[in-house]
Amino acid sequence: MSTPDIQPDNKEWDGLVKRYGNRAVTIAIFDAVLNTIQETLAAMNERNKARNAPLDALEAHVTKLHALESAGGDLAQRVQALEQKGYRGVWSPLQRYEVGAFVTDFGSLWHANLASQGIRPGTNSATWTLSVKRGKADAR
Repeated sequence: MSTPDIQPDNKEWDGLVKRYGNRAVTIAIFDAVLNTIQETLAAMNERNKARNAPLDALEAHVTKLHALESAGGDLAQRVQALEQKGYRGVWSPLQRYEVGAFVTDFGSLWHANLASQGIRPGTNSATWTLSVKRGKADAR
């Protein structure tokens, strides 16, 4: 470590030089003290890095989680929407059907093109599309 230039008219410096005998000895003592402080700080920094490593990893995971949450929107609403799709059983005028739902009515399978309630499949082609027509009664 290089010793900073010290002004010869500094009273504190002059007092230290008198205390330790001469300028060279005083500089050597200060160099040793400064090196010890620098080594101690470097060691503390390394210990802190090791201590902080799990926290840094956790912070990275939290950042990813926040990104996923903001990109995914409200997950509960998305799951509920998915659950509304698929086969919903026999059509009922009391049941609300979301887009993508399938129902059976009079033996045929129908797909919901629009969200609806009380609109019977086959009565409105914009709302329902026939997916599978019922078979003949004597086809067995």
